[in-house]
Amino acid sequence: MTVLVYVEEPGELTQQALAFARRVAQGTELDAVAATTPSDTLSQGGVSTLHLAEHDVFSSFAPAAIARALVELVGRVSPSALVAAGTARGNEVLAHVAAITDLPFAA
Repeated sequence: MTVLVYVEEPGELTQQALAFARRVAQGTELDAVAATTPSDTLSQGGVSTLHLAEHDVFSSFAPAAIARALVELVGRVSPSALVAAGTARGNEVLAHVAAITDLPFAA
């Protein structure tokens, strides 16, 4: 099993999301999906696999489109949880993911 982290951009909030995801993962792998390769943030955060999102929707504010892409990745990776920083964008994207998958969403 793995826990997947949606990374908007490197920074303090990403570090907090990674710390939370590590606790949720409890020793399982930690994967991340990001639009850019965020320097040391992910390797220091314990991420074993980075899924690089190369579509334009990840660099713009298109939460429904980002959610559909994340749902596709979730279908391939089958994580036990999907985590994002508690920002307006992170919350909206995960709310769309929850609506598409009919799974619970916690903010």
